[in-house]
Amino acid sequence: LGDTLFLGNNFYTLDSIINNSDKIYLTKLNIDNKKRTGLELSNYLPEYSFESLMDSNSIVKIGGENSKITLLDFWGTWCQPCLEITESLKELEKKHNDKIQIVSIASDFNKQDVYRYITGHKMTWDHVFENYSSKEISSKFKIIAFPTLIILDKSGKILFRGTGKDALGKAQNI
Repeated sequence: LGDTLFLGNNFYTLDSIINNSDKIYLTKLNIDNKKRTGLELSNYLPEYSFESLMDSNSIVKIGGENSKITLLDFWGTWCQPCLEITESLKELEKKHNDKIQIVSIASDFNKQDVYRYITGHKMTWDHVFENYSSKEISSKFKIIAFPTLIILDKSGKILFRGTGKDALGKAQNI
């Protein structure tokens, strides 16, 4: 009793069960299920804030409402497929920077190596760094392979999750 059930796109509380009968009594809960949060497709990503790699006084916001579509790029300088999509990401950002916000999250061993790669390749979008050994951000987003790309619509809804260098081609078709 008191458990919450999800039936037919609605939430209910189990109120009572009649012992000598096949009847249960439920109360429908007024929960807005239109914005289910989580990390799966069609879920809404809650808002997170991280320190910018390029400016420690600046915060990079991921998830929640945004004026642009967001492309999250989980990568590392040690990951050859990640490096192979750098030029394609630059082209995408240049061509659609009025519609798309790219946020790259580098899971790496050395912050300075990442910084040098970003500046050397003129990657002008938002960047966040996490220490590879802690995987604090990657584990939050359930990242198990690199590169992983996630696309969010303007309301924060997850439209796409993909891994590998082919994921960018698939993501561009969304």
